[in-house]
Amino acid sequence: MGSYQFWQYLHHLRRAKGKHGIHSPFVFEFVTKVLPHHATAAHRRIAAIRKRCASSKGLLNIEDFGAGYGGDTQPIIQKTLLFVVNSSARGNREGTLLTRICKHYAPAQVLELGTNLGFSSMYMASGLASDAELITIEGSKELSNVAAGHFREMGYAPRQLVAEFSLALEKQIDWASFRPNLVLLDGNHREQATLAYFEFLLTRMAQGAILILDDIYWSAGMTAAWKAICAHPRVSVSIDLFALGICFLDRPQAKEHFTIRFRAW
Repeated sequence: MGSYQFWQYLHHLRRAKGKHGIHSPFVFEFVTKVLPHHATAAHRRIAAIRKRCASSKGLLNIEDFGAGYGGDTQPIIQKTLLFVVNSSARGNREGTLLTRICKHYAPAQVLELGTNLGFSSMYMASGLASDAELITIEGSKELSNVAAGHFREMGYAPRQLVAEFSLALEKQIDWASFRPNLVLLDGNHREQATLAYFEFLLTRMAQGAILILDDIYWSAGMTAAWKAICAHPRVSVSIDLFALGICFLDRPQAKEHFTIRFRAW
């Protein structure tokens, strides 16, 4: 955790409420029925895959479209699988929450920007109905290939797209038939890119969709993007869990924002 994140975390703790400080029935239901941790057999299998990856020093050649990508040449960064797991792969705490969000709100169509090693996809798939559709986008072919192996091992079959996010969004998805009820933005951690993805997806997400942003305190720019998204008129309820930011769109209620303590309840 860098210095910016450290001070933001202290500020978050000062503002955060537990379930007894929540007066919105909708958010109280989220806090009492979605946040509480319930480990499943699928979670244990995903954790075993993560443990195995964390013991590997195999090298990956990763195409980087993130905060360092300038749009001209495509940089290739060599990283060990161990490093990727420890630095950017979804952990169990937030991952199991993704499962519970999917199980509780039952989205029929889900979009993820940032497959990485596939852990978020697996956690979400473990909470989705068997006929739900999950599309996950990754810029790195090698990461996508590793994720595909994990999906096969778990018996999941999301549709994997390998491309820079903007290209995949504009060219590889049929938005007439795919209108996601849940979107997870977990990739390019730049303010302007995050806002651009949000604006593009606004007219394509289903009415009443859920938008989840990862690493909202990764940098001052990401925090600014998070605040701008929360302020958008279509965002009715926003929840700051520090590790994740969750927005509920188009709810028939007054606009509300909540900062909530998040742990394995």
